[in-house]
Amino acid sequence: MKNIITILMLSMIATVSVRGGFASMYDYPEPKNNEVFIGHSCIEIPLNRILLIRKDSHYCALKFIRVWTEKGEKEKYAAYEVYFQGDGSGDFSKENITKNEEKASELPLKGPFRPFIYQPGNSYIKCGPFKLVWEYKKRVCFGPPDKGQGEFGFELAPTPWTEISQVNVFDLRVRWYRYDENRERVFIPIDRLWEDKGK
Repeated sequence: MKNIITILMLSMIATVSVRGGFASMYDYPEPKNNEVFIGHSCIEIPLNRILLIRKDSHYCALKFIRVWTEKGEKEKYAAYEVYFQGDGSGDFSKENITKNEEKASELPLKGPFRPFIYQPGNSYIKCGPFKLVWEYKKRVCFGPPDKGQGEFGFELAPTPWTEISQVNVFDLRVRWYRYDENRERVFIPIDRLWEDKGK
């Protein structure tokens, strides 16, 4: 019996470790399709809305365009578009921005037990040189994969924008969030995100 309990405990620890130790450690409720979720370690935004990412003077604009499951929901996927502006200007109207279409995936764990267990797939989003933990469906965390929770200098900002031509990282309505273990989780309808920020 002790051996079984030990194996189960190791499996749970391995799951948290492999997935980066972010939102998977908590039983967060699922936001509605039109809601932004803001937690202490991650943000989730509705489909086809832009999430801004900032580290130092590098900026990303990320938009999830589709989420789905396969093989009896054991495999989870999210397709996204991502734009990277790394010249320090934050200007997404310039021709030097790069655009990529990517796919994040969360597949069943493999391996008999820790340290031989691993997470196949790409459970992260990639923007320029950066990777941030992704969790199904559209959740982006504040740190890179396999680093656990903590402050890594990344900031995220949910927006109601749908097109890259709308993006202005210096818009006063944009609110940037960093990792904050004391922040209470909130759910905000996307059409009320900037309700108190003026026009």
